[in-house]
Amino acid sequence: IGYAKPIVTEKDALSFINEIKTKHWDARHNVYAYVVRENNVSRYSDDGEPHGTAGLPVLDVIKKNNLKNVVK
Repeated sequence: IGYAKPIVTEKDALSFINEIKTKHWDARHNVYAYVVRENNVSRYSDDGEPHGTAGLPVLDVIKKNNLKNVVK
C-alpha cells in the first residue's frame, strides 16, 4: 500500500506519517520519505528493513523527479 501527500512543513510530513502508522498499526514496516523545500529538509526511514533498502529508494525517486513538499 502506498500513500503520498503534498505538504508544506516537516510538521505536516510527520503528522501524515503518524496518521498512516495509526491507520496501519498492524503493518510490519511503515517506510517513508519526504522532502520539504523550507530549510531544504529531506528524511527517510526504513522502519526495520535493512538500512538503505526501503526508505532511501523512495527518497531517491522523489529527488530524481525533482519533487518538493511531498511525503510518500
